[in-house]
Amino acid sequence: MKFGADPSIIIDAHPHIGSDKLPSIIEAMRNCIIEHGGEVHFNSRVFDLQQIKVGNNIKWRVVCHSDIVSTSEYVAASVILATGHSARDIYQLFYDKKWDLQAKGFALGVRAEHPQSLINNIQYHKKWQPYLPAAEYYLVTQAENRGVFSFCMCPGGILVPSATEPGEVVLNGMSNSTRSSKWANAGIVTSVEPEDLPDYEKYGALKVLKFQQDVERKIYSMNGGNLRAPAQRMDDFVRGKLSVTLPSNFLYSRCL
Repeated sequence: MKFGADPSIIIDAHPHIGSDKLPSIIEAMRNCIIEHGGEVHFNSRVFDLQQIKVGNNIKWRVVCHSDIVSTSEYVAASVILATGHSARDIYQLFYDKKWDLQAKGFALGVRAEHPQSLINNIQYHKKWQPYLPAAEYYLVTQAENRGVFSFCMCPGGILVPSATEPGEVVLNGMSNSTRSSKWANAGIVTSVEPEDLPDYEKYGALKVLKFQQDVERKIYSMNGGNLRAPAQRMDDFVRGKLSVTLPSNFLYSRCL
C-alpha cells in the first residue's frame, strides 16, 4: 500500500494490484530504493561474474554491458541473481564457467481464452450481477500420470506478447485493476521434466532451457516469422485438429 496499491490487498484472499497500476507502483518502489542509497541501471546486462580478492576478503566483480557505457563494473560481497523466467544468458555463463547447475522442470502449455460472461455464469450459477467481481477458476487433474492444471488465471483480462528474445513467440495473460475486459484467460499447463527430453541430453544442465527456446522459436516460425500467436478453437484443440474458422471478435488479432 505504501507505494500505491489498493488497501484491499491486505484483506483479499486473492489480492490483485492490476497491470495498469503496476508501472507507477514499481516506479515508487524504485524511487524509494534510490532515496535510501540504492542504484538502478537500465539497459545494463550482466556480462560476467568474477571472484576477486580485496584485501583479505573474497568479493564479486559484476561486469556489465550497457547502451550508454560499453563496460561498467561493480564490486560487492554478495550478488543476488533474480533471473526470472528467461535469463538464458546467465545460465549459459554459469555453464561456460563450469559452475554447478541442475536441470529443472517447468510448466508448458497453452492460453485458453473465454468470454468472461461464460465464466461468470458458471461460477455464480447464472446469478452474476454487475456489482459482483469477475469470476475466476482453478483447474487441476491427472492425465497419463502427469498433473495438468490452470495457471495465472486472469478474470476480465487480456492476452499479451511476452517474448524475451527475437524470433520467439510467448503469450502471457494480465488483468487491469478493474478486471473489466469482456474476456478471461488462463494458462492450461503440464510439467516438463528433464527426463522427458532424451534428445536434449547433449545440452547437459541446459537441456530444459534449450527445449523451451526451441518451442518458442517453432511457434514464431509457424507463422512465417511474425509475432502473431497460433490459435485454435478449444474443442478443435482437444481433438487434435486444425480450426477452419475463429470467432470474428477473437482477441488475438488485436492484442498481438
